[in-house]
Amino acid sequence: MVITTSTAIPTVHSEIRLNSNRTLRYVAPFLIDKNYLTDGTTIKRKVSESQDDNESWEGVLDMCQAMDDIIEIDKESELMAEKSVLEIGFCTGLPSVFALDSGASDVTIHAWSSTALEFYVKPTMKRNKVPKNICKFNSSILKSTIQSLGGKKFDVIVAPELLQMDETDFEEVHGILDAALKPFGIVLICSRSYYPHCSGNIPAFMEMCKMKGVFDAYLRWSSTKPDQDSHRVIQLTRTLR
Repeated sequence: MVITTSTAIPTVHSEIRLNSNRTLRYVAPFLIDKNYLTDGTTIKRKVSESQDDNESWEGVLDMCQAMDDIIEIDKESELMAEKSVLEIGFCTGLPSVFALDSGASDVTIHAWSSTALEFYVKPTMKRNKVPKNICKFNSSILKSTIQSLGGKKFDVIVAPELLQMDETDFEEVHGILDAALKPFGIVLICSRSYYPHCSGNIPAFMEMCKMKGVFDAYLRWSSTKPDQDSHRVIQLTRTLR
């Protein structure tokens, strides 16, 4: 483990080993609770940081494990193969690294924090030697996401902690997914069923999808961790008309 310090965010270099023994390298803020790292690395949290940061990073690691299980256990080896992938939500670059390692043709990482892009998303991609010509970075506020993506559509959208927001923002999120997903693409959203600090939740989002009739949504994966409300992954595909 190597710790680097900047004037803004201290970061740590670490790794996650998935159940398939695939190892992903990443750069993270120096604040993650050791209980949320699957490789046993001990990283002390800064007391000034909220528990939300830990929960979000746990969601990212679970997102990667879910995709690993879909490929290895469900035998969907073509999940990412030759696919154009968008990473949104709580962006770290880790799901994009996994996608490229699984054969994706290109990735776009759209963060709602330019600080996150500069201090750990881009360093994570650099640490994994991702060629610049197959990785694009975007940053904007939620309401400007569609415009920032410039009309590009994707085969796969991976979205860790996308629903960790107020339920009133779900309409905006639904619009982004609709605008960015190709006709036969899929969306994978990793979130908790409910959050204690915001109104966003999986049942409400799935019900909204049902009412709008644009996407079919179903539970694809559940974490085996003993948490009372562990992470789940829901999959969206366009409703056939």
